[in-house]
Amino acid sequence: KRRMNLNPEAYRKAWATRLSSRWDWLSANGSELELIPFFRSSRMDFLQHFLPGKPLENNGQDSLGLMFSWAKNEHLSAGIDLEWADGFLTEYQENPVDSGSEFLKQTRPQGFHYDYTVKALNTAAWIQWQAELRSNLNFTVGLRAEHLAYRYDNKMVDGNTRDDGTECGFGGCLYTRPADRNDSFTNFSPELGLGYVLSEEKTLYLRASRGFRAPQATELYRLQSGQDVADLNSEILNSLEIGVKSQSDSLFYEFAIYRMQKHN
Repeated sequence: KRRMNLNPEAYRKAWATRLSSRWDWLSANGSELELIPFFRSSRMDFLQHFLPGKPLENNGQDSLGLMFSWAKNEHLSAGIDLEWADGFLTEYQENPVDSGSEFLKQTRPQGFHYDYTVKALNTAAWIQWQAELRSNLNFTVGLRAEHLAYRYDNKMVDGNTRDDGTECGFGGCLYTRPADRNDSFTNFSPELGLGYVLSEEKTLYLRASRGFRAPQATELYRLQSGQDVADLNSEILNSLEIGVKSQSDSLFYEFAIYRMQKHN
């Protein structure tokens, strides 16, 4: 462990923990069930020494989750994922900006910039089916559906004022706090795949899929001057991949060519 910071104006103090358990059941008809409950918690203090005024950010999150999956004879599997989270973020500037332009001094005020909590509920369901079309040709199809809902609660004055509600110069403070709001995002992630067995060791495969990433709470609610609402959509990544993989007792390798296109 490293416990000495040679630059005391630059630091992150963070910790995180996770507790989980796993249960497996095998039924008489060959079905397998898996249940994984978990708990996660994290905290971080982050001195933003690279910004004028050097504000201190404190953030954290506690969450409870459950992952459930079912499989039948290695050909059909499905599952449900659930997670509820309660998070917070504050940003506090202890001293006024004492150097630089008048614009910096006026728009980056001393005091609190952000103070909010966000509750999130993430629910997802997925299914995957694998079939042998011929003795050397396998087919895979899958789909994941996910819904993420946020409930944001601003603990300060709405808008881009100082923490006491007074106006900043030059058209307003840099930091904007939106009013309390709820947001949600629904995404679908399909997958199609083909596997062609070239030999006992080599397999040629083709895979088409879509991935996604819903906006994070800091992207939605930690706004700046000129923003009232972060009008964001989920990032989407479509990919097509072809490759070959080989595995023997002494050597394993995989070679792939892929193309990806990202939106939002």
